Amino acid sequence: METNELVLDNSGRQLWRQCHQKYYLQTICGLRSVWGSTALRYGSTWHAFLEGFYSIIKQDGWGHKEFALITGLTFAKKTWDEETAKYQFNDDYRSFDAISEGALKYLQHFAEDEGSLKIIGTEKILEVEMTPLSLEELHLWGEVPFPPRILFTGKIDLQVEMFGSPWIWDAKTTGNQLSIESSRLHRSAQLMGYSYGASKVLDFVPNGTLISFFHTSARKNKDGVYGTIKMDFARVPHIFTDKDLETWRKSYLVVCKEIWEATKVGVFDQCQDSCYAYNHACSYSRICEQNKEFLPGDEIPEGFMYDPWDVRKDAKKHID
Repeated sequence: METNELVLDNSGRQLWRQCHQKYYLQTICGLRSVWGSTALRYGSTWHAFLEGFYSIIKQDGWGHKEFALITGLTFAKKTWDEETAKYQFNDDYRSFDAISEGALKYLQHFAEDEGSLKIIGTEKILEVEMTPLSLEELHLWGEVPFPPRILFTGKIDLQVEMFGSPWIWDAKTTGNQLSIESSRLHRSAQLMGYSYGASKVLDFVPNGTLISFFHTSARKNKDGVYGTIKMDFARVPHIFTDKDLETWRKSYLVVCKEIWEATKVGVFDQCQDSCYAYNHACSYSRICEQNKEFLPGDEIPEGFMYDPWDVRKDAKKHID
């Protein structure tokens, strides 16, 4: 399909880095496995809880915390039910009951927020014009014709003031150690992109990104039953320099160049190094193993569904 623009969010950028064929099948063809990710469903549900909770706090203030909790859980239940109806899951300890329990513990853990946290804005869709390119950036593209318009998209969870200081807020769920996750995210392209985008389109100059972690983990006993669920919370600030954001933009544009060129010539190569990672096979490996060209509009293979993603269109309204 011919287009004069390239729209790329962080998920698409990351997919391209993993495997060009995976990017093609998921982003261009819109194919997804009928088997959903239990971790992603859990994370989406937690994000929905926070969105609902903080939307009420922003609107009515901390004096309405009980109603905010109910609203947050209403948002969360709607997201949980939608995800559960759309995909098949291998259920584990990351259940909706765990979300509900985590919501109560979260409010207890951060009880001091009433005197220190001000909500400036809830979910905000970023649309950042990356063109026109500078002379140096044009040199990166070489002889490859570049699109008249490159648009970086994304979604910021919250804009807040913590003790009077402005921050972008991003929520993360994880089963890993919080210290490890915090260190890993310090060089996160996603967070750098959010900081870059916020500086360009928001009427809000943040100090950096404040990561709000919700850790949930449990172990199976000998009978295959999960034991006590461990929950923990942390907030970790990440601050990026102007040079960090400059290098992020350069890296992002390099990916855009590669995608644009591949789209024009119709070649999306497989990266066999990514076929099996973290003890899991890529969900698209069965398609790749057939070594048949799949084109947009072809009959959907068994075990897959058509479910295209665009962060701008998929920002959900949880209640009317």
